[in-house]
Amino acid sequence: IPIMEHYPVSVIFFVVVIVVTTLRALNLLLGIVVERAMEAKQVTVKEQAKEKMEKFENMRDELTAMARTMDVDQSGWVDLAEFEAHCNKDEKFLDTMMALDIRNDDMSEVFKVLDTDDDNRISYDEFVNKLYDVMHRDDHTMLIF
Repeated sequence: IPIMEHYPVSVIFFVVVIVVTTLRALNLLLGIVVERAMEAKQVTVKEQAKEKMEKFENMRDELTAMARTMDVDQSGWVDLAEFEAHCNKDEKFLDTMMALDIRNDDMSEVFKVLDTDDDNRISYDEFVNKLYDVMHRDDHTMLIF
């Protein structure tokens, strides 16, 4: 370039311009990539929330049926005696409790956790909602509550 031949110091100017222009272009490309990644993450989070709600709705019927089975007197409530008696009989319930690392000795404590309004009986809704929460809550959250 003729200007560089006459003014060799101008090389510094051109190098700085080229570097700054390149960095600006790379910054623009990086911004576009990050924006697309954020959009994809939002879509994924929405999909996960939708899947979780669908799973809950599917599981709701199963858990309600389990609560109805426990409710021997068909009062609409499960008391501690019904709960403990059922815990020893229902293999599916025992498997669920084992998966949560809950032993038979802990059933009275589990009953207290499921009894959200402290009336010494569990409604079907209490059973379904709280048991689902316990099954799907991570360990850190469990320690807080």
